[in-house]
Amino acid sequence: MSLNARDSEPMNNKAFSNLSHKQSGSVLIISLILLVAMTLIGVTAMRTTVLEEKMAGNMRNKEVAFQAAEATLRAAERYIQNNVISTVSFDNDGSDGLYNNDDVRIWENINWTDSDSLEYSAFNSSYNVASPPRFVIQHLFVIGINNQPLTRFLVF
Repeated sequence: MSLNARDSEPMNNKAFSNLSHKQSGSVLIISLILLVAMTLIGVTAMRTTVLEEKMAGNMRNKEVAFQAAEATLRAAERYIQNNVISTVSFDNDGSDGLYNNDDVRIWENINWTDSDSLEYSAFNSSYNVASPPRFVIQHLFVIGINNQPLTRFLVF
């Protein structure tokens, strides 16, 4: 029994033709669906990570601003203790950052520049603040307690 190429050819073609009829591309469709699902998961994870990074940065900026405000308030208190001997230096022009009580909402009416406020320079660019914090001191009133004058100041 000899097999020649002609006898074996129809059998091979028959096997391939049966396989080609059975394949419908389901592996391709399933792999594309899995690829799309994995892409969506990856994109969602990246968006979440970017959002969390922004939130952490904003929280840090909020804390730095709060610490700058607290440090500036303490600096203003020290300034009052060390430099303010009488209320005579408080006037309307605020050229030295000291204001009297004529304008109740003084913080809204000044430019917050060197000419009308005081700078707390210890909080500088090493703390990653846009500019050093500034403050003004406003003399509110003097009251007497047990024949001792007590002066009240407002710091912004």
